[in-house]
Order: sequence, then structure tokens, then C-alpha cells
Amino acid sequence: MIKLLFTKMPTLFVKRLCMLNLSSYETRVFFYVMSVTYTFHKHEAPLNISKAAAECGLHRQHFHRAFQSLLNRQILNARTNERGRLLVCVNVDGWCAEPQPKQAVLDFTNGPPDDEAIDAFEKKTGRSIS
Repeated sequence: MIKLLFTKMPTLFVKRLCMLNLSSYETRVFFYVMSVTYTFHKHEAPLNISKAAAECGLHRQHFHRAFQSLLNRQILNARTNERGRLLVCVNVDGWCAEPQPKQAVLDFTNGPPDDEAIDAFEKKTGRSIS
């Protein structure tokens, strides 16, 4: 009988994942990295590109191109450890973080702001400064 492993992911992570526009090769690489990290409750895991490409069903060059694309888009992070092995992880802070609320700033450098600036500030922030 086959032992099934499960990968736990936060709901926010899944919602942000739905908004990513990945190519088919990038999707394979992304889910491979997910499977070697999150399934085993690790933050990062060693990556052998030849082995990973074979497990994804991709040529090594196609795997590497998709992997580089995910690194450039800051969806994945990679580093080498002290022994020279490539460690890879999903960059949750880069693309999965909650969007920061827009901040409005009133400019007082040329005196008090006019009524239009105050109205725009109140509309943008939903707060009254009167």
C-alpha cells in the first residue's frame, strides 16, 4: 500500500498562489520545491538540479530556466550553504505577504494644506482630520 504524504499550507498562501501567473514549467518547478520543503516541514531543502529536473519530467536546461525565472520574480529564494550545496525555499515574504495599506501624507512644507488636499486625504484614508 502506498503511504500518502500531505502538505499543509496557510489559506493566505493558497489565495496568493491563485493570483500568480506561472508558465507550465514554472508551475512544475514551484510545486517540486513546495513538495521538498513544506511536505517535510522544512524551511529550505537542498536541491540537485539534475535530480529535480528528472522528477519534474523536464530537461535540465528547461528546469534551470524556469528555476531562474522564479528566482528573478522573487517567488523562490536560493543560497549555498557552507558545504557548497544549493538550498532552496519558497519566498513567502516576497509574494505572499499581505498587501500594505496605502498611506496618505499631507505636505506642510509650504504652509497648511488647502481644502482639496484635506478632502483627498480624508477620502483616501477614511479618517477625518477636521
